[in-house]
Amino acid sequence: MNQFRLLTALCALALCAVSCTDDGPEIPLGEFEKGVLIINEGAFGANDGEVYHYDPVSGDIKNDIFESKNGRPFAGLIQDIVELEDRMYLVANTGKVELVDPKDFASLGAVDADLVNSRSLAVANQKLYISDWGPYDPSFQNPDSYIAVVNGLNGGTVSEKIPVPSRPEGLIVAGNFLYVACAAAKNFKLYHWPLMQSRVVRM
Repeated sequence: MNQFRLLTALCALALCAVSCTDDGPEIPLGEFEKGVLIINEGAFGANDGEVYHYDPVSGDIKNDIFESKNGRPFAGLIQDIVELEDRMYLVANTGKVELVDPKDFASLGAVDADLVNSRSLAVANQKLYISDWGPYDPSFQNPDSYIAVVNGLNGGTVSEKIPVPSRPEGLIVAGNFLYVACAAAKNFKLYHWPLMQSRVVRM
């Protein structure tokens, strides 16, 4: 009986020691890393898109978090928010991509012009791949759509434009290929691009 009590005491002591092990300080989540981010695309022609933050615990909604953090309006029509590599990318169909810190929405950079009607983006090989409808022709079509390539994850200039069928939207990186869904391609085609080459291949 005494051995049983001793064994029980040792087990309890071991459990206490394990539970009290210091795993290092916990890093608190940033202001906008919990809750829900809501895209407000904005009014056509007004370029007043913004991002809202909803806290489901308190029920609070914070408006215009990009402008409140950076002291300037976003000034675009937001189509997508993509979080990759500890960065958050705000993609607007008014030809702009802004990078922010996911923790507090502080600006980290932007893609410098040379975009027309950007829709979404993906990251591969330390590059940004941005889908862009390109300009409208007189028939309100987009025959000169492309994927814009930016060398580096912090924005900068567009180094290359890869022609794709009309109106590319979502992009997915799988293995060594970038897959692009083109909404206005004939019969809705899915195209993939070898990341180590400079051409588009139709599936």
